[in-house]
Amino acid sequence: MHADFFVVPVIAIMTAQYNFRRYLFRLMLLLFLYPLATPAFSAADQPVVFEAVNRAVLSAERSGVLTKLNFKLGDRVKSGTILATVDSGELKLLKKRAALSLKFLDGQLDNLLRLEKKGLATLDEVNKVRMERDLTRADIAIIERQMAQSRIRAPFAATIVKRHTRAHQWVTEGQPVIELLDSKHLRATANVSASVNIKIDDQHHFRVDDIGASVSGTVIAVSPDVDVTSNTVQVVWRIEQGARGLLAGMKGWVQLVH
Repeated sequence: MHADFFVVPVIAIMTAQYNFRRYLFRLMLLLFLYPLATPAFSAADQPVVFEAVNRAVLSAERSGVLTKLNFKLGDRVKSGTILATVDSGELKLLKKRAALSLKFLDGQLDNLLRLEKKGLATLDEVNKVRMERDLTRADIAIIERQMAQSRIRAPFAATIVKRHTRAHQWVTEGQPVIELLDSKHLRATANVSASVNIKIDDQHHFRVDDIGASVSGTVIAVSPDVDVTSNTVQVVWRIEQGARGLLAGMKGWVQLVH
């Protein structure tokens, strides 16, 4: 039998064994280097989410054309600042008409009171005009309240994070107009194992990889209700001010001791 008949299978076997050893070496190298290339999180580390303490989606309180939308994304506003205005031209006219009626009724009531003292007007006539005057005053108060509802104000000092509509568009009552949050006051929330002993006023440190820094916080709330599925409770921390670069929505890790 020719010698080449044996040589070819032997070479194939040796090649397969060589490739297998290379594959095995690479696999072992990968298993060795992988822990060095990934963050080493302790089993005691718990993921947390940072949230704004004050966040609100402001909606239109009455329907109409949005005549003004004064601020854009990222603008910082003070508490009470008028952010948007719904057209109130018709309300202004109604208030003006009611004010004229009130002025007339005030004069009429004064005249009737003088006549009533002289016996030339009855008490019923006086009371009727007085009631009409009081109703007109109530109408003016209602109109003024509706006019105030036409102005959307910032409920707290905050930053604009989203505009849900544009100026000169029609909005309906309850429609979201603008969203804002207070980025200076943050909290952290996490679902923590019920076996961890956490008390109000406990202080913990948080690692935030997004900013490459750590921040501190104080426990302000621990839910008394344990989730039956995960056996966890919700914990809320107040984050100390001065965490530069920390934003609402970022994630981090807190180390807790069982």
